[in-house]
Amino acid sequence: MLRPALSFILMCLCASLGAMAANDNEQEREAQNIITGIINDLYAAAASNEDYYDGRFACHTWIETVRAVENKDSKLEDIGFFNEDYWTEMQDGNPDDLEARDIKFEHLDLEQGTATVGFTLYSSVQVVKRKFSFCREEGEWRIHDITKFWTDEDGKEVAFDYLEGMRDYLYEPKEMAVQLYSIRDVIGNAELYAKNHAEVFRRLSEMGYTGIEAADYKDGKFYGVSPEQYRQDCEEAGLTPISSHVNRNLNAEELASHDFTQALEWWDKAIEAHKAAGVRYVVTSWGETPKTLKDGQTICDFYNEIGRRCREAGLSYGYHTHSHEFQKVEGQVWIDYMMQHTDAENVFWQMDTYWAVMAKQGPVHYFKKYPGRFKMLHIKDIYELGESGFVGFDAIFRNAGLAGLENYVVEMEGNDGTIDSMEGVRRCAEYLKAQDFVLPSYSK
Repeated sequence: MLRPALSFILMCLCASLGAMAANDNEQEREAQNIITGIINDLYAAAASNEDYYDGRFACHTWIETVRAVENKDSKLEDIGFFNEDYWTEMQDGNPDDLEARDIKFEHLDLEQGTATVGFTLYSSVQVVKRKFSFCREEGEWRIHDITKFWTDEDGKEVAFDYLEGMRDYLYEPKEMAVQLYSIRDVIGNAELYAKNHAEVFRRLSEMGYTGIEAADYKDGKFYGVSPEQYRQDCEEAGLTPISSHVNRNLNAEELASHDFTQALEWWDKAIEAHKAAGVRYVVTSWGETPKTLKDGQTICDFYNEIGRRCREAGLSYGYHTHSHEFQKVEGQVWIDYMMQHTDAENVFWQMDTYWAVMAKQGPVHYFKKYPGRFKMLHIKDIYELGESGFVGFDAIFRNAGLAGLENYVVEMEGNDGTIDSMEGVRRCAEYLKAQDFVLPSYSK
């Protein structure tokens, strides 16, 4: 009786797997048909010289970048991006017989919502190669970027990435890091990291980020991989593993005894791992507010010792503030007590600008009160940067020298549900790149 039952189960399982594979193939074919249709519709509109035809097919990134380029062009007395000689030479003349042929999908990821398509564009003027990258935005496939190929005078094939070209024209590159906690839904643990890190890091680099701050250090590993592998993963994408949030605070027994022995053993291993990962800034991400100043002094002594060991290893140690540090302990504001009882050479402060404002405190006020102590800042808004007007980023960045700023990190707690986390950090990057008050670098 068992053998027929087992056979039946296997038949059902095979049928189920076959149905799943068929469904996946059907979804891929549907996506390919949609994307192919977009390419054909785009060139039909271009051939008809329809105004703003790209706006019907492009993603927000493309549309907003084009608008920014047009705005910059309008302010120039000389030629700008859209009418420079090299750009004019690359135009197709928009004849009325544009046709995309030999369309081939180089990449299609339904789960991530990305695709890359190569094809040949035929017309009475010329025959050229194209490559389009697509993203799925708000449930619809949209063109994200266009790469054009042509042959130079020496017969060598040359590629021009439109989006990259526009961004180079718009912005001087800026050093920007992003806290990976912001995109924890796609890279927040070892499993997600193993699955998504290559694509996520590539996209962050394309957005303009130059560094990342980790938020998952455990047992000598970053997101489940060795420090050396984590460093390699970052650098292969053109990113610097600039900083890391870690947490090993004192337990009740250690706090009462003022004995840091076991805690410092943990920190010695963590310092070694972070040095191997190429991290420059090691940051305690959270600490409870003590009940007494006696316990507070013990905590300060502990932080000073961690900082001393980091400094001797060539690293910088800091504490990340939230809003609860502005509470009082026995009549003294806890953050002020910490500032006054930790050594500047051993402990810096990574102020979270959003949480400072939430605590009804002015970041610049604290820069003036403790100049030079804020080597790092978390740049954060309610959702994406600049949307709420809640945080005065212009004043914060204009007082960066007073703060002692060396690097800043973008962080998002979440969004309003209308966009995904990757789109959120992209918008944050675009905001910072567009602001004149944000310098290209604070580390030089």
